Amino acid sequence: MEGVINTGAITSIKQLLLDTPIPVQTNHYKPVSHGQLIDITLESLDVCGFKLSKELYSSARDGQQANGKYHLEYGNDPDMGLMIAWQNSYDKKLSLKFGIGHHVFICENGLICADMGKFKSKHIGAIQEITPAKLKEYVCRAGDNFEQMIKEKLRMKEIEITKKTTAELLGRLFINEGIITSTQLNIIKGEIDKPTFNYEVPNTVWELMNYQTFALKTCSPTTWMERVSATHKFYVNEFDIK
Repeated sequence: MEGVINTGAITSIKQLLLDTPIPVQTNHYKPVSHGQLIDITLESLDVCGFKLSKELYSSARDGQQANGKYHLEYGNDPDMGLMIAWQNSYDKKLSLKFGIGHHVFICENGLICADMGKFKSKHIGAIQEITPAKLKEYVCRAGDNFEQMIKEKLRMKEIEITKKTTAELLGRLFINEGIITSTQLNIIKGEIDKPTFNYEVPNTVWELMNYQTFALKTCSPTTWMERVSATHKFYVNEFDIK
């Protein structure tokens, strides 16, 4: 379940996240509210000079788990823009985590870049004091990673792969790595047979990775950030893209 905000309006999912009761703080658990994360992220983007184009929120378990994704107007790349994302939970199932990545314009697929400035923290200690300052610092550095993302994209567009290689990669992603599910594998197969979008570089790593991130839109907030980050890491390592 995902809600998209193009203006200043509040979607039902964002309202759900704002209305979900915040757990009681204990000596071993210090919650950071979804609302606080939303406010800090938006304030940080403004302070750091980023222009927001879209907010997206998703929820699971009646607001106990949540993702926030922020598409930014940054740079002049024709294919993709900068993205900030976070995950949070009240049920102690997910750590608080932020990620830097990109969103592809044509399909709005999102990808978290595995080794680019990740920030992760458990809901303990001084997290409530650390989070606002840490997130602002984190957001302000996000643009520094965008040039690297563009270089990776250009390299992925250059690398052609055969149907046999594609099948082998997808088999490993499903069976060995557990990054995609059987449902997502079927979605990718459908995209290979009849693409929803034209990525303009057929039979390349860039095309296949976008088929995969398209399928990963079906992930819940519980797994989305982990799966898209693992996707990036898999292709970068597999094809030695540096």
